[in-house]
Amino acid sequence: MVFMAVGVGDTEVLELGKALRAGAAELAGNRQVASLSAQGAERLFDLVLATERSMTALKLQLAARFAENHGAKAADDLARKTGTSKAKAKRTVDTAKKLKDQPEIEDALRNGELSQDQAELIADAADVNPSATGSLLHKAKDHPIDDLRHECSRAKAAADGDEEATHARVHRNRRFTAGSNTDPAFWGSLYGTTADGADLMAHLQPFRERIFNQNRKAGIHLTSEQLDFDALMEMARVAYQNLTGTRAGDDEDGDAIPMPPPPKAPKNVYVVVNFDAMVDRAQPGEETAYIAGFGPVPISVVREVMDNAFLVGVVMQGTEVAKIKRFGRRFGPEIRDALMVKQRFRCSTPGCTNWLRIEIDHKQPYRRDGPTSYTNGDGKCDTCHDEKTARDRLFWDDTG
Repeated sequence: MVFMAVGVGDTEVLELGKALRAGAAELAGNRQVASLSAQGAERLFDLVLATERSMTALKLQLAARFAENHGAKAADDLARKTGTSKAKAKRTVDTAKKLKDQPEIEDALRNGELSQDQAELIADAADVNPSATGSLLHKAKDHPIDDLRHECSRAKAAADGDEEATHARVHRNRRFTAGSNTDPAFWGSLYGTTADGADLMAHLQPFRERIFNQNRKAGIHLTSEQLDFDALMEMARVAYQNLTGTRAGDDEDGDAIPMPPPPKAPKNVYVVVNFDAMVDRAQPGEETAYIAGFGPVPISVVREVMDNAFLVGVVMQGTEVAKIKRFGRRFGPEIRDALMVKQRFRCSTPGCTNWLRIEIDHKQPYRRDGPTSYTNGDGKCDTCHDEKTARDRLFWDDTG
């Protein structure tokens, strides 16, 4: 062990540190802890957690000094010192630097109100959008960390001066990385835009439901993480089978095993849009749009995902819902069924009795803001549908 010389005025503070270390070691080694009552154990656990959070504030304060002393090598040196990854050490250093200019967050840490993970999220968001500090600290008090993560993401996006550029940057840096660890086990990590994440999960959902129903019938109970893994594997297999036209394996006679029936359409994706942003009246720092459960997106991106899932748009004016509109072209099964019954399962074009390949058309063209609704739906055979679309295009002015 290397002992470093310390300043003359350091003695008192270091003695406090030694006393704290000795007290923690004594408590950790106390055999009476194992025999505490359930109530006593929980009380002690609360004390330990509060102490741990207060120590996090002290650790981050000292990490900022550590970064000053070690310069460009601070993250590497801290990783070696703490036995953690460089990525985690870098997050600690970055958070420590930001907290120097964020006394409100630092005070919450010292009071034991935040964990280090919460502090990292809030400090990062407040560095971009200081006005969101109070609401994020309030969110951290009684909400799960995933909710806080979404709020921090939205706060950063609201202060983004060029959300289109941010979206483009994330898209450029999209990646899927995979490898194996010492278990040994396979691991994978995805990084992409919020819209891509919503698109992926919308298409994964039918496979999750298929796996869930199969397991329920067999009496198998899985965690949500296990279910997601199995659903992702199933989606990959079905994609491969659809691409090759066969299942992965043949029967004894060498015939291809029939492919499974395709899952139902992707689930709804909800996009919440600020009305002022839609009419170009958004003020700096106001949120524009976000995909529920995922995070912020530029308004322009909403159109990119319209055909990838059955998109439901929720327009907000302040805290009130001003309008709900299904943006997607795809009509839901309930609307299709209702229209087919209404039209006696025939094409609606006068004189046409075709009942094959019936497609649901928008009476008022979708491109001209025709809603995806029962009243605007019309069942037509593919030939009549094409003819009607061709007529509609005669009146489209694509120059404006």
